[in-house]
Amino acid sequence: MWNLWDVGSLVIAVGLPVGVGFAGTAFGGGGDSEWYKELNKPPWTPPGWVFPIMWTTLYILMGVSSWLVYKEGGFSAQGYPLGAYIFQLALNFLWTPIFFGMHFVVSLLSLTERESLKLYNVLYCRFKLLSIRVM
Repeated sequence: MWNLWDVGSLVIAVGLPVGVGFAGTAFGGGGDSEWYKELNKPPWTPPGWVFPIMWTTLYILMGVSSWLVYKEGGFSAQGYPLGAYIFQLALNFLWTPIFFGMHFVVSLLSLTERESLKLYNVLYCRFKLLSIRVM
């Protein structure tokens, strides 16, 4: 049975990543910028209209997933996986203004190091979140 706490926490859990995604584009413009359109991209790059749909869907699913983990004891019981998830959201938020806004194709960290950090964190989140039985 749903109660007000469940509904409110689900709205916050979904709203946080969706809000982070939209906030990131406000600072960088995303794939609609002339700079991005002129980049030399591989032929398999999807058309621009795919990205807003894909990222919104992904952020909604991330929010629901984090809510399911949160329901298994909150931050006191799930601090590490939820902390890694919040760190991943911060990386996602920073990526758009750094790449699209400042046009830093190679910035403080090389592209390989940055992607390795994001991949490590995604794998860590997956490992930690999969160890939690939520259904």
